[in-house]
Amino acid sequence: YYISMDYHLPEMKEAFYRLIKMSDGLTECYRPGTFDRWKQSYRYVQELNPRFIYVWGGGFGYGPKCFGGSYDILGQAHAGLASVTGMHEFMGGHATKHSNWCIDWYSGTQITFGILAALHWRAKTGLGTMIEFSQVQAATRCLGYAAPLYGRFGIVRQRWGNWDTQLCVHGIIMAGKTDYPDDVNPQMKYETRYVMLSAFADADFKDLCDIVKKPDLYSSYKSHKERVGAPAQIAIYKAIEDWAVDKSRAEVVRIFKEAGLLAAPVMNDREVYESEHYRQRGTVRWNDDPLFGDVLVHSAYSSGLLSKTPRKHKWLWRPVGADNVKIYHEWLGYPMSKIEEMYNKNII
Repeated sequence: YYISMDYHLPEMKEAFYRLIKMSDGLTECYRPGTFDRWKQSYRYVQELNPRFIYVWGGGFGYGPKCFGGSYDILGQAHAGLASVTGMHEFMGGHATKHSNWCIDWYSGTQITFGILAALHWRAKTGLGTMIEFSQVQAATRCLGYAAPLYGRFGIVRQRWGNWDTQLCVHGIIMAGKTDYPDDVNPQMKYETRYVMLSAFADADFKDLCDIVKKPDLYSSYKSHKERVGAPAQIAIYKAIEDWAVDKSRAEVVRIFKEAGLLAAPVMNDREVYESEHYRQRGTVRWNDDPLFGDVLVHSAYSSGLLSKTPRKHKWLWRPVGADNVKIYHEWLGYPMSKIEEMYNKNII
């Protein structure tokens, strides 16, 4: 349910505490000590409801920077994720923020798993618990082998852009022509020229070299160990893109696939939305939202298909406070005149 409440005000404490008694838990991401100052932190709510599960989704978590606030971009920067995202400077790139709020989402996912563990604990003991979480810590889980690489060899992991540091060829290349040169949409007209290509096995790499008419590449880098080094990758990917300079994305994909190599177009949003594969799975679908009508959405259903549990999606989103009357009037028993008064005072 979607409610609104200015819960730090003394006159809203009664409603807040009553909801605590009938709820499973809460997640808050205020600076440390804020909820305690308002007398609604874990040490207060556990006395009202010993089964309560309390999550503090802090920016930095407990430690020297405990009182620092955080945003997704700060999490990506502070945890080192931005430093390994994007192309290296000698390729014309810079440290890069992921376009989406991946750390916010990743944090929510990890918090959810923590809550599931707390529910298991409560089922066994009858007691709730407090979960302390650091948003910037979540981003370190995205760094792959960066920490052990530094710990063992003192090597700081570098950005490697659209290529792979462990496999070659295994990356994204740019064709010279787009698939939709006459489209009015700039993303379709100019951006539909990227191809994902994989040919890291020795036999596949030889076939690739034959296709791009560079047998000398295969002679120079016959083994994968030779290919995966930085100088080799620079030479190999340049040769592929030089070959593709007069070809469209679709032509590049077709030629490599006909040779038995793994290749696929890098699709944009419109191509994903119009994909028959995603439509059949329900990954992208029209959702009849009760408030907003038909809305084209992605991930409206779980990515996993269950054999017996029917999939459903009630709504895309709800306005803040959409269920105030249900909660305050039907659940807590406040008269409508009181709810109207709270609205007028801007406390809900």
